[in-house]
Order: sequence, then C-alpha cells, then structure tokens
Amino acid sequence: MDEKDLIKTLSGLEESLIKLFESAQQKQDALVHNNLKLLEDAVSAEERFIRSVANAEKSRITILAEYNKKLDLNLTSLKLSDFISGARNKLDEKSVAKIIKLQNRIKRHIQNIEALNMQNQYLIDTARDFIKSIISELVGPQRKSFLDRRV
Repeated sequence: MDEKDLIKTLSGLEESLIKLFESAQQKQDALVHNNLKLLEDAVSAEERFIRSVANAEKSRITILAEYNKKLDLNLTSLKLSDFISGARNKLDEKSVAKIIKLQNRIKRHIQNIEALNMQNQYLIDTARDFIKSIISELVGPQRKSFLDRRV
C-alpha cells in the first residue's frame, strides 16, 4: 500500500459523491415535475451510489489502518485529517497536497449533497402537507369520509 492507493480510493469516493449529487438533483426535478418514473430511476441510482460511497469508505478505512501499522503512526481514529497530520512528514509532499485537495473537495461535495437533501425533504414535506389539507377539506369537520356521505 502506498499513497497512490489512498489517492485512487479518495478519487473514487469523490466520483461516487458527484454521481450521488446528480441523482439527488434528478430526484428533485422528478419531485417538482411530478414524474414518478424519473423519481424511481433517481432513487434507484441514488441507492447504487450510496453503496458505492460505502464501499469506497471501507476501502479508505482499510488503507488508513494499514498505513497506521506500516508507518507506526499510533492513530486513535481513522479520520483522514488525523492521518494527514500524523503522516505529513513521512509522505511525499505532492501526495500530501493531493490528499488534502481531495479531502477538501470531498467535504464540499458532502455539504452540497446535504443542502440538496434538505431541499428535497422540504419539497416532500410541503407535498405531504398539501395532500393532508386536501384530505381534510374532503373529509370536513365531522370527520366523516367523503365517500360515506349520503346525498
């Protein structure tokens, strides 16, 4: 294992996060345009990319654990920031710079995904409230079903 493996894994994680963001955007478009087929496709793609992110994360943890042993870093956690601070003087400067750039881009992608997911949750909650208000208007104050009323 060397820095190239870690950089490759982080690059794969970044690609998966980009695709996850794109599928979340697709999901938002489907919600706004009420396109059920597009929504199903987006959710399916999102699940695939979440698995991909999880696999890349497992790979990252494995690589950092091996580095921890190989370089005798005695890290208490397998966070990338802890690894960088512990191994900074034991690795090539160019590799450390690449890792830091990847780490910053990954953080940015995660923040973008979180913001988009909050927007999507707002859309879903608003739609749910709208449906509840329509149902309560149909049922009326007596709480009788609209279909059970006699004409």
